[in-house]
Amino acid sequence: MVDAGYFRFTHEEAVRDGKNPWKLRTDFDAEIDLDDMVATGNAFVRAAGEAQVAEDLAARASQLSEQPGGMGGQSIVDGEGRLIETNNALPRTEAETAVDFIFRAMNAAHHAEEEARRLIERPELDFRHERNQDNAISEWNEWLIALGQAYDEQYAGLSPELRPSSLIVHHDSGETEYAQMSGNTFALPDSRAASIRAEHLKVATEDAGSTFDTINGEIIAYRRELAHIGNELGGQGYDLAGDPLGVFATPQMAQFSAEQLNAELARDTPPDRHVIEMHTRNLAAIGRDIHGDPPDPSQGQRGRMSPGDRAYLEAFHNTLTADSLAQLGRPDVPAGVQTSVGNSITMLMNPAIGGMDPETMGAEQVPASIRSFVYDYENSLAHRLGPLSSQEFNGFGTLMSRATVAAGDEFSKALAHAAVDIEKINEEPRRAGVPPENTASSGMLEAAALNTDASAELLVDPGFRGGLLSQGWDSSTGAAELVRSGTMIPPGVPEGSPSGRMHLDAAYHVLADAPMHKEAILGTGMSADNVELQRAIGDTAFAHMDLLSRKAHESDTWEPFDVSQPVNGTMRDYGFDLSLEERTELFGLMQKSDQGVRQDFFNGVHLWEAATARDALAGEGILDGGTLDNLGGIAGTVANVQSSVETPSGTAPSLAKATEIAGQGVALIPDLRANLGGTGLAAAANLLGDHLKGTGEQDLQNQQQMSDWRSETWGGLPGKLALVEASVANGRADPGDYRTYLDYGDETSINQYLARMTTANPNVVGYLHTFDEGYDAAVKVPQ
Repeated sequence: MVDAGYFRFTHEEAVRDGKNPWKLRTDFDAEIDLDDMVATGNAFVRAAGEAQVAEDLAARASQLSEQPGGMGGQSIVDGEGRLIETNNALPRTEAETAVDFIFRAMNAAHHAEEEARRLIERPELDFRHERNQDNAISEWNEWLIALGQAYDEQYAGLSPELRPSSLIVHHDSGETEYAQMSGNTFALPDSRAASIRAEHLKVATEDAGSTFDTINGEIIAYRRELAHIGNELGGQGYDLAGDPLGVFATPQMAQFSAEQLNAELARDTPPDRHVIEMHTRNLAAIGRDIHGDPPDPSQGQRGRMSPGDRAYLEAFHNTLTADSLAQLGRPDVPAGVQTSVGNSITMLMNPAIGGMDPETMGAEQVPASIRSFVYDYENSLAHRLGPLSSQEFNGFGTLMSRATVAAGDEFSKALAHAAVDIEKINEEPRRAGVPPENTASSGMLEAAALNTDASAELLVDPGFRGGLLSQGWDSSTGAAELVRSGTMIPPGVPEGSPSGRMHLDAAYHVLADAPMHKEAILGTGMSADNVELQRAIGDTAFAHMDLLSRKAHESDTWEPFDVSQPVNGTMRDYGFDLSLEERTELFGLMQKSDQGVRQDFFNGVHLWEAATARDALAGEGILDGGTLDNLGGIAGTVANVQSSVETPSGTAPSLAKATEIAGQGVALIPDLRANLGGTGLAAAANLLGDHLKGTGEQDLQNQQQMSDWRSETWGGLPGKLALVEASVANGRADPGDYRTYLDYGDETSINQYLARMTTANPNVVGYLHTFDEGYDAAVKVPQ
């Protein structure tokens, strides 16, 4: 039996296609707390009198929001609770101008909240919703009345034998229905009640959908206004992420901004720069709050994301599409925007600062826009192969290359593994004659390299290391950055610490394995740009030249020990050794590298020889014979790998003069050897240039001599000359008149100078004897 309760329907039943105006209004109410905004607004007005610039406004307002008071003792709301406009009441300091924008935001929120309430409450949607239920009940009652009339007319006045088994019921609307006997009475069919209910529920659904669209339009208008206000405030330096008003960096605003970007980036025309910057400004604000200035990865004031920061980033990247994320890597998108977006990804994926941890949460929890490039790349690439196969991935790679702050260990390693695999996947269409340039892998590796410990851990892994070193890269910049990051001990990290040891282990494995991948690293027989990778391997060797200089018969990392041991006059807590054979192979690889890389590497070696010789012969004490032996070993290895190279004729450079200048530079630059490992080869080779600037005749001559020195191949001669010149510089040898031989600057005259110095200075004989022991052992190693 159908009763009146059957025709009641809930709010949820009136919702179609997710258009629930009641929930929309409730959610918006929760987002916009007007009472709290009023209290905060009071604090802003008071803060504006104390903070002269917008950067200080949010912080001071946060402090004052906990104290009572209004603007000059008056409230910022009127008797009916409306916000009072303050534009005319405030003087025009920068902070007070910012307050004007704050009040615009508050009034926009107030207006949107009022409209949402008005559209829901009586006499609007709630009233119509109840009326639709009442109308359904009324219509059903009309049918019941019509049924009663049919009973009286067609059944009650007839004898039992003539009474029908069904009644024809006529409604005032002209519709007809058949009522059947049910027990001792007649009943309308259930389908009629269902039809009445469905008809009136449809009207209620249309009402709800229309109201949802109207409220949503008000909220979108509010968000659009808020985005513009936030853009103005952010441009003045106001801290949007740390905003005590709590409206600019909500998850809802993140979703709105991502939706606006999706729409803007889907256009056929170039994206509007203003729109792109406006809807990524909060990303930059969060980065500043966590890391200070994003280009500096050191932690800022908080060092961790607040729950609100993380909620914003998650909502943003869960709403942004993968295509939009890739489009943000386009060349016509401002680099600053790309940095903000790249950093938003690395921050979100760093559990150390409060972000996500894919290892514990599972990769499926990573926002789909990011996941498709890092975890689902094989599926994503499968339908993109062709002339434009890597376009989307290259856009993502650009964003990653712009990032300046590190992701967590797990995500950094996932980025690196994906980069190597994507490069492999792109090899196939390249072999088939389709040349899709892949720069995505390089950008992803650059982002991974920001995490130094993750980089070292990756390079210790033989599978990853082999994949990295055996690739023919379209761009090897990222691979180079990861090698440097993983093999150079970060400043302030003790080499005997777990992190320091892991970096030294990584350096050992890279330097030992690189010659095994010589063909790939040199790009032999393939279309590849591996110059930067070659340079990074040279940088790694140069940074660890002291360890490479040791005369070792076997290659291995040191066993941990409690007592430090000396290496070229410096006590080392941990290290590694390369055998003479592997050192020769490594230097041979550098000899065959790109011309610029080769010159920078061996120039760096010569600088190391000059600095090491100076340090070894400094003072008046007993010399460290091991250092002279190591010095000779490096000189012998250089001579060995350059034995088949003829010095170019016609230039007649003065190696002697260059070595003298190098020695002067070593004396001028404090702690030169201690700082060599922290510089790249090019920087090291040019280090002395800063001390040779000038326009005088002698300055220009010195600059020319150094330039000539850097362009020649001298084998082991620079090391031997550096040792003798260091003896003179430290007062351990008398050059007499023999230095005139050096004026000629050719190999024969230099050797004559060395011979005369040996005859005249017994000390030099001993130095060179020890030097030659290392030299002879290294120069004879088979190649």
